[in-house]
Amino acid sequence: MTDLNLDLLGCKLRNPVIIASSPLTEDLKGIIECFNNGASAVITKSISKINKGNPSEARRAYFDKEGLWATSTYFRETLDLDSGCDIIASASSKIDIPIIASITGLDFEVEKWIGSCEKVILAGAKMIQLDLFYLPQPITNSTNLNKLKRLIKDLSQLIQVPIIPKINIEIPAYLIKELFSESNIKCISFLDSIRVPSPITKNLQSRYKMVRHLGMSSLFGSWQLPLTNHYAIILRKTTDYQLIGGGGISNSCDILTLLMLGVNATQIASTIIINGFGYISTLIKNLEEDLIEEGFTSIHEIQNKITKSQTIDIEQSHTVFIESYAIIDQKRCSKCKKCITLSFCRAIIEMNGVITINSEICEGCGLCVSCCNENAIFVIERD
Repeated sequence: MTDLNLDLLGCKLRNPVIIASSPLTEDLKGIIECFNNGASAVITKSISKINKGNPSEARRAYFDKEGLWATSTYFRETLDLDSGCDIIASASSKIDIPIIASITGLDFEVEKWIGSCEKVILAGAKMIQLDLFYLPQPITNSTNLNKLKRLIKDLSQLIQVPIIPKINIEIPAYLIKELFSESNIKCISFLDSIRVPSPITKNLQSRYKMVRHLGMSSLFGSWQLPLTNHYAIILRKTTDYQLIGGGGISNSCDILTLLMLGVNATQIASTIIINGFGYISTLIKNLEEDLIEEGFTSIHEIQNKITKSQTIDIEQSHTVFIESYAIIDQKRCSKCKKCITLSFCRAIIEMNGVITINSEICEGCGLCVSCCNENAIFVIERD
């Protein structure tokens, strides 16, 4: 039996699966569904003090092989303060997992954030995530960076529960240690969605339904995972913060990868939106099996093994390439010529109707192995 329990900012979590701020957590029903299916904590949809609500505001979404696209407005994608507090208070009385309130704003004035933070704490929030997505851009110019640095510093000193800034790709990973060096924060979450041009058809029409004058969209999906892993590696190398990693997680293997890169817990939304609340319990069950397969008995065992010297070497200065080359099993080869079509190397050739690999120039990169549908290509070590 594997032990998935872990500690996050003084809270005991039953597993590393936290449900991210999303449509899944914008009402009481969704939060309870997350709890019933095994989530260890939930992060509310972002709450804004300035949101007054507007019946004309709407959300549009679209799903394809690229991921989950969504376009909306600030007012549609945030909860007003009173509604958010009501949801937190009601959920706190019905479930026994931590509720993390996501708080957002449109500028860097601490006075516009502090009141919201204090009110959600009174409602029952155990932690506060600071949603930085809507702050003025470019956030990396010197003026905005200094304002952000001051905002995080002031809030971390004034708020009585742990605060967790949520990072997006507008903030480079290597900048974070310096950015938050004067604050009292102990944890960071990442990686938020990105703003991209909205999806269009060949005749330049929107792929969304019932929308005109289309602007930018948010894009979520598995494509984010390499970026999330990138942030995980750098943050674990450069900081001592506890880390909540997310963005692009599709399955339990993705969760385990992030844990082994040094995150303390994961936050998940898109794959649950697509597969339903029941997929939360599937992820947790599969994660238990993955840990057993990898020889781990607990989350703590993984975390105890992750030190700064044991994470992936960012500069690759110690990477060792074993001399190797590829060979083709002629009995399996269907002669589809997909490997020859690759414009990546010159080692694969066809002679007299037989596809072979010139071992003298092949360096064993492995690309042809991954593209062969017949599993006919193997990489072996040179003698």
